[in-house]
Amino acid sequence: MLALRFDGHAASIVQLIELTGVKYADLLRIGAEARKKGCSDRKREMEWELVEGLHVSAFRRVKDSWHRLDGTVPHHDDKARYLFGPGWSDNSCGIDVIIFCAVQLDIGRIWIDQITDEQAGHLSEPATVLRHLCKKPWGCITQIQRNRLRDVLAEALQSTKPLLFAPGEFLPIHELIDTCFAGVPQASYTFMRATLCCDGILIMPDSVNVTREVGFHMMRDRAGLSSQQILQSSFSDRPATNREPCSQGDQCSLARTSMTMVLDRLPPTLLFHTYHQVSKEDDKIWRFFEPLDITYHTTKGIARARYSPVGCIFWVNQSHFVARWKGRHPTSSRAYGEQIWHYDGMRSGAVREVTDWWAEIGDEKGNTKGSLAMMFYCLA
Repeated sequence: MLALRFDGHAASIVQLIELTGVKYADLLRIGAEARKKGCSDRKREMEWELVEGLHVSAFRRVKDSWHRLDGTVPHHDDKARYLFGPGWSDNSCGIDVIIFCAVQLDIGRIWIDQITDEQAGHLSEPATVLRHLCKKPWGCITQIQRNRLRDVLAEALQSTKPLLFAPGEFLPIHELIDTCFAGVPQASYTFMRATLCCDGILIMPDSVNVTREVGFHMMRDRAGLSSQQILQSSFSDRPATNREPCSQGDQCSLARTSMTMVLDRLPPTLLFHTYHQVSKEDDKIWRFFEPLDITYHTTKGIARARYSPVGCIFWVNQSHFVARWKGRHPTSSRAYGEQIWHYDGMRSGAVREVTDWWAEIGDEKGNTKGSLAMMFYCLA
């Protein structure tokens, strides 16, 4: 059996034409049809030598088609799948909103989330189960079937971390997201810390710590700052603690700065963990539901990303999680419209429309029965 590799190998294409007599135009047509069905290169990462002896894995650049459906999974239910989530049962609200948000993001169904079999083998059980749930015809199955699928994810979480995700307990939302969304390319990026001085030479610490992150974790209070300022500050230069002269010697300005170096790209879907009780009144300062413009360092220079809010998770009455998401465009299931959908598994498995992000969550006087726990942004 003859095996030919065509990706980037013109000689193999010529050899195939000579062996089979197929026309080049026919190959182009067949290739275009295959891509529509999702038959594309699933190797979303590349490995390269950062410094001598240190190999790192980073994501490839984000293409304009990153959010297109992979044609190998069913999508005949696209008009209905985004309108439903599991129904509440025995403190399941944390898992319910996780599944609802994952379905909205089409985790595992879109091109950027296609991974190799080897990469899939490294996923945790909950992350694997979540991918399989999202590939189900969510809008065509019954509510009972959706609830049973939720129970499968609950069992996977319990078997993975039995103390943290005990059955019937109120589950922590941020740990749920970190566990279930681990290994999702559309929400992940790779970074490291480095310093730069007036000689323009990038210096890495002796023990290089390359980190793969899912979302942004705001671990401490940033009173008085907007979400834009908070996120940008984590990628901005700051004075380095090491003040030794650089290669300029006596001419060194000692202007050494520390920076976050993104080794691939910021993710097309940005998760923002707040860890603080953000009320409607607080959001007048935080401004979470406004676009974000982020400038950051990469190995090739300065890059920029602009995000728009598409969804969120609220913590209501300090005992229950609900989710809100931008509705799909009326003429396209692949684009967002202006509607805002509210999902509460305790009330119903189906979404209902609300007037704005904070409707029924907080009033104009600043009184609130809920607070913001999680934000979701997508590239604008």
